[in-house]
Amino acid sequence: YFSTLPSFPSTGSTGQAPLASSKWSSLPPSSRAPWEAEAKRLRGLRSDKLKSYRPTKGYSKSTGLYVGSNGSRSKPRRDPSAPKRPKSAFLFFASALRDSVKS
Repeated sequence: YFSTLPSFPSTGSTGQAPLASSKWSSLPPSSRAPWEAEAKRLRGLRSDKLKSYRPTKGYSKSTGLYVGSNGSRSKPRRDPSAPKRPKSAFLFFASALRDSVKS
């Protein structure tokens, strides 16, 4: 897949993303399968983790605020113990693409 790509610009990920996106959209479904399978596997793992997830003590799920012992509230943020979202199939593809160009 990667041999036909022009070399990535040195502008960082903002210059690389459009090239990866155009390559991803031109791939046939059979070529996307390995990355989609990995993304699907990780979504299943996250789903299993979410079933057993219990919010951290002091975290209000409805407001997204941490309530301190003195009743103070901090700004809304993500519960650090919550399972993270997995990468999408495109992100796995783009990562492999960057690694192949670097080497």
